[in-house]
This record gives sequence, C-alpha cells and structure tokens, in this order.
Amino acid sequence: MASKNNLYLIDGSSFVYRAFNALPQLITMRGKFTGAVYGFVVMLKKIIREHKPAHVGVAFDVGRKTFRTKIYEKYKAQRPEMPEILKSQLADIHKLLDALKIEKVMLEGYEADDLIGTLASRAEEDGFDVVIVTGDKDFCQVVSERVRLFDSMRDKWTGVDDVVERFGGVGEAAVDVLALTGDPVDNVPGVPGIGDKTAKILIGKYKNLEGVLSHLRDLSPSQRENLMKHGEQARQSKKLVTILKDVPIDIKWSAFEYREPDAEKLAPLFIELEFVTLLREFFPEWKPEIESKYKLVFKIEELEKLVGELKKAGDFSIDLETTSIDPILAEIVGISICYRGGEAYYIPVGHKYMGAPNQLELSEVLDLLKPILESGKIKKIGQNIKYDSEVLKQAGVDLKGVHFDTMIGAYLLNPTRNSYGLDILSVGFLGRPMKSYKELCGSGKDEISFSQASVEDARDYSCADAEVAFLLKDEIETLLKKEELDELFYEIEMPLIEVLRDMELCGVKVDTARLGEMSKEFEGEIKKFEEHIYKEAGSRFNANSPIQLRKVLFEDLKIPTTGIKKTKGGEVSTDSSVLEELAENYKICSMILDYRKLTKLKSTYIDELPNRINPKTGRIHTSFNQTGTDTGRLSSSEPNLQNIPIRTPEGRLIRQCFVPEDGNLILSADYSQIELRVLAHLSGDRNFIDAFKKGEDIHKSTASRVFGVPISKVTGEQRNKAKIVNFRIIYGTSAYGLSKEINIGVDEAQKILDSYFEQHPAVRDFLDLIIKVSQERGCVRTLFGRCRQLPELFAGDQRQRDFGRRAAINSPMQGSAADIMKLAMINVHKLIKEKYPKVKMILQVHDELVFEVPKDQAEKLQKDVRQAMESVVELMVPLVVDSKVGRNWEEAH
Repeated sequence: MASKNNLYLIDGSSFVYRAFNALPQLITMRGKFTGAVYGFVVMLKKIIREHKPAHVGVAFDVGRKTFRTKIYEKYKAQRPEMPEILKSQLADIHKLLDALKIEKVMLEGYEADDLIGTLASRAEEDGFDVVIVTGDKDFCQVVSERVRLFDSMRDKWTGVDDVVERFGGVGEAAVDVLALTGDPVDNVPGVPGIGDKTAKILIGKYKNLEGVLSHLRDLSPSQRENLMKHGEQARQSKKLVTILKDVPIDIKWSAFEYREPDAEKLAPLFIELEFVTLLREFFPEWKPEIESKYKLVFKIEELEKLVGELKKAGDFSIDLETTSIDPILAEIVGISICYRGGEAYYIPVGHKYMGAPNQLELSEVLDLLKPILESGKIKKIGQNIKYDSEVLKQAGVDLKGVHFDTMIGAYLLNPTRNSYGLDILSVGFLGRPMKSYKELCGSGKDEISFSQASVEDARDYSCADAEVAFLLKDEIETLLKKEELDELFYEIEMPLIEVLRDMELCGVKVDTARLGEMSKEFEGEIKKFEEHIYKEAGSRFNANSPIQLRKVLFEDLKIPTTGIKKTKGGEVSTDSSVLEELAENYKICSMILDYRKLTKLKSTYIDELPNRINPKTGRIHTSFNQTGTDTGRLSSSEPNLQNIPIRTPEGRLIRQCFVPEDGNLILSADYSQIELRVLAHLSGDRNFIDAFKKGEDIHKSTASRVFGVPISKVTGEQRNKAKIVNFRIIYGTSAYGLSKEINIGVDEAQKILDSYFEQHPAVRDFLDLIIKVSQERGCVRTLFGRCRQLPELFAGDQRQRDFGRRAAINSPMQGSAADIMKLAMINVHKLIKEKYPKVKMILQVHDELVFEVPKDQAEKLQKDVRQAMESVVELMVPLVVDSKVGRNWEEAH
C-alpha cells in the first residue's frame, strides 16, 4: 500500500525529450505530430499505475536563459534548439496534465532541477517521502534518507548507499565531485584531467572542494597544476551544478494530491490526438452521444422502398457483416447501407441464435440489390471495400461503381501509420469513437460469431460502420484535393481495387506432392547442418535457442563481445546482423546463418503453404494490401508470397512448386531496372539516359565510367561493384555502408562514390535536392504526386534522422516504380478482360507480374502484356519488360 505521505516529482523536461526520442513520430490524420505527447502520457500512466503516488507533480524548464547563463554564458550553449516537431507538441502535453489534474511547476529564470530540488527539500521538512523521477545524475546531490531517485527508463532506484558508493558521500560531496569532473552535456567545464574516480578520492580525502584547493601542495604535480590553473573554474562549475533548494515558489501540498482525471477535458483531448487505446483504457464506459437513427429491414416492402431511395441517392456506403475474414469462406450475416448522414439501414440475413427474429433470405435480398450494386452509375463508398466486393462476387454479385475507399484515402494522406481501422479514422476525422468488434463479439474463448450477435446490437454496430464511412468520404476527399492527391486516388488506387479483387479470388496453385518431398529433403539438410554445427561447437545444444547459442559462442568458444550490440535485457545479441559480422572470422556463425535460412524457409513456406490451401478452391489466396507500405508498394499477407527468395537455390526450389492448372502455363513479366530508369528520368542525368536509350548493360556502362575503362574491358568484379553502387545509391548509401556491402575499405568505397557522382553529377544534384526539399516540406513526393511524410528528419535521435534521409532519397524512386506497376496492372487487367478471358493474373511481386495462361495463348499474350507494360507511361528513358513462359513460376522467371 502506497504511503499517504509520498510525493513523486517528475522531471518533465527530461520526460518530454525521452518520449520524443524513444517513440516514432506519430502523425494524426490531420497532420498533427503526437509521438512525444503519447510517449509522455504512457510513461506518466506507468508511474501512476505501478507506484500509486499519493502526491505527484511535474516540473518544466521555461526558456534557456536562467541564473546559470548569467554566471556562465556558455552553459548548455552547445545544446541544439528544441526541434520544431517537438516544440509543437508542448501545448498538448500541458493540456493533458491539466486534464489529468496533475500539478505543473514552472518559473522563469530557473530550471526544472531547481524547482524539483526546492519541492523535495520542503517536502522532506514536512514529513514526505520523496521520489524524483529522472535519469539525471545531478539529482544525486539531493538524495537523503527520505529522498530517492527513480529512473523509469531503466527501472533503477538510487538511494543514499548508491550515492555514497558513487560519490563518496551525499549532499555537498556529490556536488563537489560533479564540480571537479564537469559535464560536457551541459557544457560545465570542471577541471581538465580529473575524472570521476580522482574527484571522488580527492573529495573523500579533503572533505570538499575548498579543502582540495587549500591542499594543492599535497597533490601530484599534474593535479596541482590543473587545479591551480582551473581552481576558479571549479568554483564556477560548482555554482552551475548545484541544484537550488530555495527557489521562491508558493507551495500548497493539497494541489499535488493525486486525483482522478477530468473526463470532460481528457476524453475529447484523447479523441483530438487520436489516442483511441488510451481513451478506452482511461474511460472504458465512456460513450459518445450519437443521434443517428438506425433501422432494421425485416420486410421485403421495406427493402424495396430502400432500393428506390438508393436509385435516387447517387451514392451510398455499404458494409457487409460476415462469418469470416476470409472472403472465400465468408457467409453474409447482414448488410448495412447509408445514403445520408444521420441514418442507416441494416438488413439481417444470417443471424442464428435462440430467439432470433425471422429475417429475409439472402437470395431475395441480393436479387433486389443486384441491379443497384452492379450499376456503374451509382457510386459505392466503403472501408476496405475490396473485401465486400470479394464476398459479393462469391455470392454472384459483381460490385460496380466502386468510387471511394476511406481506408485507402486516409492512407494516401498519411502513409506512415500502422493502422487505418475505421475506428481510428472516425476519431481522427470526425472526432467520433466507435464500438469495437471485440466489444460486440468478445475475444478469445469467449468470442462469438457475428451471426450469434443480436440483430439490435448488430444493427447499431454495422450501421455505425456504414454511416461513418459515408461521412468520412467528404472529409477525406476534401483533404485529398487540398494535398493534390485526388488524381492519384481516383486514377490509380481506386481502379486497382477490382484488379486485386480478381487476383485474390483467383489465387495460385501449388504442387503439394513436391512440397512434401521438399519438406523431407530440407529436414535431412537441416539435420546435417545441425551435426556440423555441433561438431564446430564441440557440444550438442538447441541451435534455435538464443540463450543456448549465446553460451556456446561467447562462453564456450570465447568469441570476444567487445562492440557487439546488446539486447534490451542487456545480453549480448545473437541476431542475424551480429552473426553476419562474426561470420568472416568464425565458421560456426556462418553455419548458424545458413541453418536459420533453411529452417525459416521450411517452416514459412514448404510446410506452411499446404496449410494455406483454401478447401473450397484448392488454391492459395493471398491478400494484396494497398495500405501496407510507406512508399506505395503493394504488400502481400496471409500468406506473404512476395518474400520468397529469388536468387537463392532454395528460393528457386520453392518457386518451382507454384504451378498452373492442366493445359496452362505460367507467364512472368518483369520490369527491368525500373527504379534506376526512374532515377534517370527524375534526375535527367545524361550518362544514364544515353546508356538506357542505347540499350547498354547499365551496370557495365556505369563501371566503365566509374573505373575509367572501356566498356569492353569491364571485369565481372567491376560490373558487380557498379551494380551494387547503382542500387545502393537509391537507398542513400554511405561509404561505410557500401564498404560493408562489397567488402572493401571505407576509403576505397568513398573513392568509388566520389567517382560515381563525378560521372553522374545530375544524380548527385537530384539527391541533394530531395534532401533539401524534404527538410523544408517534411515530405517527399513521387512522379505521380504520392506523398510520404518524413517526421524522422526532425527527430532528436541521429539514427532516426539518418533513416529519414535514406527514406527521402529512396521514396521517389521506389514510390514512382510502384505507381507505374499499379498503372500497368490496371492496363493489363483491362487487356485480359477484353481479349483473354481465360487468362488469370495471379501474382504481383514488386516489379513482376505473374499470369496463368492457356498454352495456345501464351505467345500472343506475352507480346501484348509486354507492350501494355512498356507503354504505360512515357519517361525520358524506355521502360523495358523481360518476360518468359514456363511450366512453373521458377521456369518462367
């Protein structure tokens, strides 16, 4: 039980920076940065939940000018200004503290440290047990029997014994050690040449700083010289590091009492900031007031009347409730429709529970709705409407007039988010929380099928989905136009929905017998690898266990751990990046990497693919996601068929198992070096453009220029290096990164990069321009206007900023290539529907399209597909498609 007389004092300024640096820079749907705000609240909530403080307060700095800068003008002068992206979040942090009813303390001219020091001193006098939440070592000077420190990031406590061990004493002893050593972070000079250990010994022996300075003749020559020269600097440093305990602030402990949050202020703020999870955690019973009228449709006359209204409406939103997330297996339970805000209709057709009311038959409902659903003149709105379209197609309805998908529209506005769920969008754009599926149907062992939910609860849930999607359309469409993304949305993303629907419903066939044989072959190879690993290790162990592998590598084999990265728990890591570094010198690490590749391929594909075969169709149906990447590329899931290795022998074996139906062949059509061609177009680099127009081997051509040899004299090694440079340039590679990639020294790698940019000056200028523009605008765009926000460019953490620079360089090329591929898919899909009704487009993997085609149409289709893909857009260089036909995917690649 927490003491009623405890007081938790939080270093708010430190909390803000820690939250900012620890978390991704979240952006709301309307473009507001919230990462630091979210991190701050989560950290604060954790303190309150786990420590249950009776009293709590948060102290903040106010400005950079304090009494310390008057003492020493250079104090903290080297610290960069607070990033604008963080500064913009401070107001929301203060609003949240007000709504949480947590006392804030700030005073012009003083740092948060001094306010906390003063509060801690007064609280101790008044009988409180004080905990200062901070990671700043300077606070060790205020530690006493009743004042402790808690570093929440490291879960570390600091009490009197810890301070004595570190500084030799508490209070002034700690201050004097800090004064002698100085602090480069805060630009406190201290005394050169005196470190923590020496300072602790000196203060321990001579009691305090003045004692040390009065015994200079007893010190070693170097210490004496340093202290004689920098004695006044040490005294000045002491003033800088001393935390004040007498700041003139009015303190009323009643204001620091922890109280329940102000729901009327906090809930709307969580909604504004899109903190849906926090909203539910803080206020599980909170519900918005909604005046919409939701109606059940039980009679055919009511449905006929609704159909009449829909014909006049011009557009409406539709949402299906089903028994499965798998559209092939899903059965329709109900259909909700909204054609104006404030009302929606739910047509139950498949609710099955004791006492369920009589419902219309699905067949008669679809018979009435089919003319409207298949009309291209009446616009349809939905959230992830591809799913609804697939379910309807299975039921015999070909949904036409698909006009607006709210999920995809929101994704274009902000492609860096993790989720585009309707509840997230509703909060972000409408300020309206929604009931979750989990709240309606439960979860885990208590979860019920939607068909078992009452029609009344289903009505409210499903109608809300339809109404919110309908209302979101106008909000999102307005922003798409404002951000000049509407053309991309309507001409690429929306037409692509039908293409992906047909691909997913078609699925792909796999040779299960061959996969079974491969499973046994891989099992044998894996066992051989295990035996080789055991022999190399000198003992048997579980090669899949990081703990056992760590012991073998770093204890038994005594591989040095210096410089090797650690896990979050502080242990030496055994992840792939570590093993790759060690593999050059330690054979066992190379063997473990190969072993892992085999076991992953076996478990992920060879053994898993047969389990993914749909019992209804006998084929595998992956999902192609339009909102799964930051750059606009499609992603694949359930299962992911885009991650099968292309160049490894094992990957090629797996691709051999993707086969056509009898009488058919597989056709693969692959854009050749499309990202490099996009780079040539966007940069206008003459050397690149000329080489592509002449049809030269682009890597040989590059090697010829970079290494200064005739193209006919380029060696295989030079071509390979040029190839790596060509592709790594697109990812913003550094000399260090390139050196690791092609196994050369950093200096040699830098020379190659310098030569590369000398030969391709327009590329260098273009990449520099990308960085400049992205830093000015906070985003980068593709050839077709696709926008990617890059808040990492403004992060406090250097690694995040480096990532932002690389992403800024890569996104225009990768995103433009993705858009070209999407346009090609739309064109080819149209071609197939018009001329090749028996042909199926079955896969899209980055720059490659895969088809299943009757043998007698393969040659003609190959020519038509290549022409359709190569003519999809006009660049300064030609688009080239390589295509091949085979009896399986690998043979066609």
